[in-house]
Amino acid sequence: MGYVPTSLLTYDIAYQDEAFDRSFNDIWVATDHADSPIRSYNMAGTLTYACDLVEYVKGIAYSYEFDNHFIWVSNPSNDMIYKIALTTTGVGDEGGPAVEALAVSTSSNPFSASVTFTATGLTGEATIEIYDMMGRAVTESTFSGSFTWDGRASTGEEVPSGVYLTKVSDPSGQSAFLTVSRL
Repeated sequence: MGYVPTSLLTYDIAYQDEAFDRSFNDIWVATDHADSPIRSYNMAGTLTYACDLVEYVKGIAYSYEFDNHFIWVSNPSNDMIYKIALTTTGVGDEGGPAVEALAVSTSSNPFSASVTFTATGLTGEATIEIYDMMGRAVTESTFSGSFTWDGRASTGEEVPSGVYLTKVSDPSGQSAFLTVSRL
């Protein structure tokens, strides 16, 4: 069994289970490394990938969905969670496509009348979904990089003050999550 170097402060780790695919058998680490807070190591402890797709990472998880591999990372400085698609050769290295993490931001948070969501790293027309804190769908729309929400549900009714979860998903399987507060 290998190791993860202890020279870096490690916030969280995720293991890629070899039962899914033996080409993915790494340990993903969320670290305090300024240039590459997302890192992966093979079972011998050798660094296999380092990236800066998300500038500050505290949490990391691995998932396998419908023959696709993903890492999920959280950035507490902007209250966002990123879902990053992996390739069999790593994230954006010479053998695979370059990947930019999907990121969503708002024009104002909290907001009162309306809020505009913008995104970077989209790989095509995406979907934006907004949920209340009970997990009930409030509204959904196509998303091409910018979307203005007027604080109304898909039924046309104005939603009450509160916290809402926004999910943006693009065709590559990446997702970004952001909470917004309505005053």
